[in-house]
Amino acid sequence: MTNLTNDSSSSFQKIGNYKIERHIASGGMAAVYLAVDESLQRQVALKVMLPALAKDADFVRRFQREARAAARLEHPNIVRIYETGLTPAQEPFIAMQYIEGDSLQEALAQLAEQGKVYPTMQALWLVKQVAQALDVAHQAGIVHRDLKPSNILLRRDGTPVLTDLGIATVQGETRLTQTGNIIGTPHYMSPEQVLGKTVDGRSDIYSLGIVLYELLAGQVPFDADSAVAILHQQAYETPPPLNSKRQGLSSQTLLVVNTCLQKKPEQRYQSAAHMVAALEAAIAAEATDRYAVPVAAAYAPTQLDAAPVAAAEKEEKRGYLWLLLLLIPLFLIIFLLFLWQNANAERQALAQQATIVAMASTITSQTQEANQQIAGVGAEEGEEVSEAAAAETTPDQAQAAGQSTAVADQAEGADGAAQETAVAILAMTETAVSMPTLTPLPTNTPLPTNTSIPTITYTPAPTPCSISVNSAFAGSHTPQLGCATSGATAGVWMAQETFENGRMIWRSDNDIIYTIYNNGTWAAYDDIWVEGDPAYSCGSEQTPPTPQRGFGKIWCTYANVRTGLGYATAGEAGVNGTIQQFENGFIIRPDGGSVRALNYNGSWR
Repeated sequence: MTNLTNDSSSSFQKIGNYKIERHIASGGMAAVYLAVDESLQRQVALKVMLPALAKDADFVRRFQREARAAARLEHPNIVRIYETGLTPAQEPFIAMQYIEGDSLQEALAQLAEQGKVYPTMQALWLVKQVAQALDVAHQAGIVHRDLKPSNILLRRDGTPVLTDLGIATVQGETRLTQTGNIIGTPHYMSPEQVLGKTVDGRSDIYSLGIVLYELLAGQVPFDADSAVAILHQQAYETPPPLNSKRQGLSSQTLLVVNTCLQKKPEQRYQSAAHMVAALEAAIAAEATDRYAVPVAAAYAPTQLDAAPVAAAEKEEKRGYLWLLLLLIPLFLIIFLLFLWQNANAERQALAQQATIVAMASTITSQTQEANQQIAGVGAEEGEEVSEAAAAETTPDQAQAAGQSTAVADQAEGADGAAQETAVAILAMTETAVSMPTLTPLPTNTPLPTNTSIPTITYTPAPTPCSISVNSAFAGSHTPQLGCATSGATAGVWMAQETFENGRMIWRSDNDIIYTIYNNGTWAAYDDIWVEGDPAYSCGSEQTPPTPQRGFGKIWCTYANVRTGLGYATAGEAGVNGTIQQFENGFIIRPDGGSVRALNYNGSWR
């Protein structure tokens, strides 16, 4: 194997059943090649230890021991190890599952070039999958020790797969390389690693917290010009608060990152399972903040939103000014109406008094004339009598007439009403005139209470998506999925099978099996069945029916899949389908089947 080079154009060679196709990458410990297992006709990643390390017999034994331990791990987010052995040159190698896709490090670099960061929900979902993988490894007694974005591979659908489990453990046992540098990556090392203390699973939790910080902030919390300076920061300095790098995150998300990055292991999550639970709470909090409450309560503006916020405040002040200008005339009108009502009431009262006095005087005069006519007095005599009667008017009558004149002068516009009333009274017999009861003035209508002014909420304008949602998927797309990252791909070969409590779908484009449960959750698994494996992984076909081949391998291997799906209700069927990827998930529809939107937070609709 010493003649293998890192040149991808070098001639292909074989190691046992593995035919090397090309070089993929090299690190400080091994070179990785893409190879084909000719006996099973599947691609594998072949990791071959560098010759310098292969000379240490103890190191080789530890390497093989840890590789065999890691090979026993079964989890969809852990790279499967198929075989370990020695090359003819006695260089250890590992044949492992080949993941077609980029590493998380490459994905972060691409986002950085575009000036973007990971969507919050996708970042939380991704880290949760890695934490679940760590939990399985830690329970098996395996600590990663070198957890970083380059050791997290991404399938084509964005599902993370953790690699190099066990290998870094052996590498870490050497403590120092030949140049005297600590093994590990300074940006992601825990304080106990930096200080040379004993490490356990909580060290991986710290490193994964650094990864989550980087996903959300677009940068690592500690960086400097030298590795020594970074190591000092990891051991002794407090990381910059995440909300100073990215606003709008829920308090639960900030709590997860802060807990992971505690300097003392006992102050972090004490297991990866605890971290998974905290991440699930953060995912729920983010979903609630963004989709279940008013925008004003959920949206925390970033620095880019400063101008819109200022404009919104200005509009709010302008709204108050217009309201004040409208209220001033309203209050003035109400006040004038109040004055007019009082003045009108006084005028009506004066008019009524004038009318009554005038009627009394008129009745007296008419009575005297009637008495004269009855006595047979002629018109002239009546006139004389009338004049005499007028001359003989008593002081009281004169005073009453004077009062009537004075009051009438004060009541403008009341003469007509007085005359009409006098005509009506002439038809009556002479009776004592009683003062009518004045109608009470209406009480002032209370001013309306001020209506509370609604709070002006700022709704951020959605960022337009550059790629349209396929028309067949429009009814299934939700804001949680985000923008489409590619157009819909039709004609993708799939297989599907229905179960009592859900279904399985296999995609040929990424060789992944999806278990979709009727309770609204889903999970993804590598298709681990290969030609030559038994058709029924659980044994012979059972009744009720059990799935076979790829579906059967997953169903028989994972107890949670068996209990979650139940027994098969129909056989496996092949069909073409359509798929479209989005920022936070994808939508899939087997031809003739239902459309399903799978969100990276583990839910579907």
